[in-house]
Amino acid sequence: RATRTCAARVDSGPLTRRLSSFEGWSLFFGRWRAGIHRGKRGDAVRDTSTNARRGARGQGPRPWWPVAGFAKGPATRSRLAPLTIATMNLGRAAQAHAVMAATRRTLVRGITSMKSFKRMSLSELEALPEVRTDIFIAGTGPVGATLARKVLETTKASVLMVDPGAQLSAVPGAHLKNSAYYQCNVDPFASVIRGHMHPLSVSVDKAPTPTLGPGAFRVPQESLGQYRRKNQNPDQKDHENLPGAAATYAIGGMATHWTASCPRPHPSIERPPLMENKDDNDKEWDKLFTEAESIFGVTQDAFDTSIRHQTVKTLLNGIYPDLPEPYKPQSLPLAVKRRGDNKQFVEWASTATILNTWLTDSQACTITSANEDVVAAPWVAPGKLTIREQTICRKFVMKEGKDGRMEVHFAVVENLLHKKLFKVKAKQYVAACGTVLSAQLLHASGVRPPALGHYLSEQPMAFCQIVLDDHVVRSVQDDPVHADRVSAHQQDNPNDVIPFPTDDYEPQCWIPVSEGREWHCQVHRDAFAYGDLPPNVDPRLIVDLRWFGVVTQRKENRVEFSDDVEDVFGMPQPTFKFEIEGCNRDVLQRMMQDMMHCAGKMGSILPGSEPQFMPPGLALHIHGVTRIGTDPQTSVLDLDSKVHGTANLFVAGLGTIPSNLACNPTLTAAAIAIRAAEEVGKPFR
Repeated sequence: RATRTCAARVDSGPLTRRLSSFEGWSLFFGRWRAGIHRGKRGDAVRDTSTNARRGARGQGPRPWWPVAGFAKGPATRSRLAPLTIATMNLGRAAQAHAVMAATRRTLVRGITSMKSFKRMSLSELEALPEVRTDIFIAGTGPVGATLARKVLETTKASVLMVDPGAQLSAVPGAHLKNSAYYQCNVDPFASVIRGHMHPLSVSVDKAPTPTLGPGAFRVPQESLGQYRRKNQNPDQKDHENLPGAAATYAIGGMATHWTASCPRPHPSIERPPLMENKDDNDKEWDKLFTEAESIFGVTQDAFDTSIRHQTVKTLLNGIYPDLPEPYKPQSLPLAVKRRGDNKQFVEWASTATILNTWLTDSQACTITSANEDVVAAPWVAPGKLTIREQTICRKFVMKEGKDGRMEVHFAVVENLLHKKLFKVKAKQYVAACGTVLSAQLLHASGVRPPALGHYLSEQPMAFCQIVLDDHVVRSVQDDPVHADRVSAHQQDNPNDVIPFPTDDYEPQCWIPVSEGREWHCQVHRDAFAYGDLPPNVDPRLIVDLRWFGVVTQRKENRVEFSDDVEDVFGMPQPTFKFEIEGCNRDVLQRMMQDMMHCAGKMGSILPGSEPQFMPPGLALHIHGVTRIGTDPQTSVLDLDSKVHGTANLFVAGLGTIPSNLACNPTLTAAAIAIRAAEEVGKPFR
């Protein structure tokens, strides 16, 4: 009966046959041994006749690991045994093919997480199927991609990157605004941004619904906040929240829709120190910024031929004539370049452009879709890059190293679509999931230094939109600099009374932070999750004003993580405790007055976009919660972005910035990541 039950059809590539009675008995006996003596000798086999004799003597089959590096945990061994028995009496090539195919199928079927990883013991986690790489990076945003590119270019290390988000573009991590449609009309892109913004902490909404039908089931008021609903956080207080703070879950992270603004911070007001000597510190930062600008492709001239851009920049210099160099109104540094085949369009920088040929070269990069129901393969070859979508890093499993420092033993990773767990063994580990989510991952891993989540800073943002003044628009027609283009436009469009050509680039201007003006100003046109235009206003006349302020990094301002409440992906729920202190409020008030002064000089306020402070966190520039420093009590990382007291755990992202910034922080975070890459890649040089 055993032979009849266990006789089965086995697919071994080009060879397909039915097991003999003796093979069936061997298969049955192997399964019986694996089930009762799990983890002892239930290994994959290479010689059925030999292993049958070993089975008759009460011994398990002889081990053989068909793919170097596969997990040798007991659960994996017992599952591999019965499938590879079917390869007996085949040629070596066919045997190897069948074993590898069966191994992949077994791993697919055998690791579904039937219970939460949080309830799994260390031995159960150890038994998970294993993937090996040199450097593991959790996250695929622009800062993590910068670190990855640096180590790929300077070492022979293999890199594995995972992201809980999906691949949204043909080239992974591309900026979605590079689409031809959004380049022709940028305003609808605001809806794309909104669709990819996932709030990090939403306080419980206890407001009643008075218009609800009387026959509908009503949740008792006292029950609201007592159970999980729409990712609401029962621990979040409204007055301490950053309701605009959000994450983007996608390959490429925020770089799939960011503005790509990359200014350098003010050297004394914003920039943090890396070295005690001022000259050495200036040289180090200049080197790091220069390399980051090169990786991002930062330019200041991509929009200089625009009539609107030149008009706005001239207007701003007239409003602020006394600002000294280099802090006068100027073109905004942007990670963007004009397309070589179509100068009308641009290519916004993103993870796709940062990793560049490492992504597009099929010999250098492997992109694994979450829909491919294979978890532990393909393997990452030395010097190669692998990216896995819809795959989340659940935790780093820590152990004490030989030198007494804690080190990451392995990372627990889950394929979200198939709910399957595996472990990643690497030499170096990097959390680059975003400011808050990187801190969340450390917390979930039990890595909780005193400063984790503290010293949170964000950039309060004042915003309004104006319609350019009548005399400003009419003066363009009389400007000899633009006369030829305006004339050509009017000849082609005799009914268009606006002198700006329909294909004229949008303005992209900037007023840097300076002494006595501790705020960063962007005067431009772009799509955001706010500031939609009424349909009857010509967008060529609209200019956006965004003023970003400074909030001092204080220990009291923090994000905490719950061990009881979970976010949408089952990770510890973040809760903000944030308040702006008095000295910052005075500066922010002056910032608002300055924006209103500028708006009044430029034109008239667009109805519906009056000057206002936007919801806290909406700038998406939170930083400081995993900041670098020399004191383990006031910083999470050392100056090389390694977690204090650990041997191989690093963090990359805006959270590493240890100073108060008003300018866009991505370039600064990338510069810090480039410095970190030197340390991350050191074992592989």
